[in-house]
Amino acid sequence: DNEWDKALADELENVSAEELEAQINQMLAGDK
Repeated sequence: DNEWDKALADELENVSAEELEAQINQMLAGDK
């Protein structure tokens, strides 16, 4: 299960930066 957790954490790390940036851009675009 540790391997699964590590894989999930790695995936979240890779996605988080791009996802957060996309969400922030969406929010900023929505405010305008």
